[in-house]
Amino acid sequence: MLALMDQSPTSQPAAVANQSQTQGAVTKTESSPAAPPKPPVWQTWKFWSAILLIVTIGALSYYYENVKDQFPWLVGLQLWTYGRMSHAQARASRPKWVVGVEVDNRSFFGTPMNRKGPEDITDRAFLARVIDTAVIALDINLVREETNAESTAADNDALWRAIQNASDHHVPVILTLAFDTKAMRPLNNIFGPDRMPICSDPVDLYAPRAGFDHGPEDKRKVPLVVDAASQDGNNQIACRSFALQVVDAYERLVGIRPTTVERLDRTIDERQFAYTMFMPQEKFGQPISAVDVYNGDAAALRRLDHRIVLVGGNRTTWPTDNPHPPIGDMLDYHRSPEGPMAGMYFHANYVEGLLDDRIQSTIPRRLAALIDMLLATAIILAINLLDGAIRVLTVVLLIVFPVIIAYTAMVTLGYCFDFVLPVILSFLHPALEKYIDLPEHLFRRHSHA
Repeated sequence: MLALMDQSPTSQPAAVANQSQTQGAVTKTESSPAAPPKPPVWQTWKFWSAILLIVTIGALSYYYENVKDQFPWLVGLQLWTYGRMSHAQARASRPKWVVGVEVDNRSFFGTPMNRKGPEDITDRAFLARVIDTAVIALDINLVREETNAESTAADNDALWRAIQNASDHHVPVILTLAFDTKAMRPLNNIFGPDRMPICSDPVDLYAPRAGFDHGPEDKRKVPLVVDAASQDGNNQIACRSFALQVVDAYERLVGIRPTTVERLDRTIDERQFAYTMFMPQEKFGQPISAVDVYNGDAAALRRLDHRIVLVGGNRTTWPTDNPHPPIGDMLDYHRSPEGPMAGMYFHANYVEGLLDDRIQSTIPRRLAALIDMLLATAIILAINLLDGAIRVLTVVLLIVFPVIIAYTAMVTLGYCFDFVLPVILSFLHPALEKYIDLPEHLFRRHSHA
């Protein structure tokens, strides 16, 4: 009994202690369960959100040309970037073939035209006199439906005689034609189809010809050939652009081979645009006023020798004595890679680009999408896998890399590489990841409340 009594007090506390330890272990196990194993990366929302974003970037890159015209700010940003990059070339561009003759305020509002405002037309007798003194490409509206009420038959005949006289002296004259852009049908010119066939390339080397004046939204693009409906609507016809007609007439006249039409045959057959380098308007030198050519000014006429003479409007909407009027007062100004520019100097840039072989090839859409997706993948991986200064440096290099690609492709390889803007969406992934995790964070906070 004594032995049992002696053992009982001693053994009871030990059992109680063991039981307490066991209960403590159970309690500890119940309060902090073991963390479950992490699922494979490919089973996480983080992975699939990145994949979704990369595929979206690839799709935007592929359909970029179809989308960007809906966002003028995007085109403006592209034009600005393109202009800055073109200035970084080792070979500075300069005009070699084209000289501009401007129907400026002196010509339009002064003697002898004495026009009054934007609704008035350029006097046909005035143009006839200018054509008699120079080799001419006329960037002037000669649409019958818009101008026939203001131009007399006698003035139209005088202009046509001047054009024929130039042809007789082996000087082809190139005119513009306009489209009904909804129906893609050429509009009648003031001379009629018998004198000036629409969208029909002349067989005679010195015969006058016409090209459409229908510029693209992206002003770097050189319009070449478009398919249009005939005026009776029964046939489809191929119409060359005004710039391409000017270039083809000049190359055939001086015997340049291969011609631009031959060099760009694939681009023309596929009805694509070509991209060209741009020069600022002031690069074309001191403007020549059409009234000086009209009056036979010797200094002005000397500047026209052996050049393609482009006659076009560069004036204000209403008469003004301001020698440097605001851009908003100019009648025919548009955005260009080199800032606001008169329409006639777009044609001058197109002609110079084609003749000087400063044409940029476009990157195939599939290749563009692939490059953008690879860049996006690299940026997302850098953001998620790297830390600290290394991550910042890597991301900065990946941002600069597309700019280096675009510059090298344009200047060295002759490719227009401008589809990298969708890659910027790669930086949305961290925000997208937080958004995906937000419901889970809220649920956890609610469960602990």
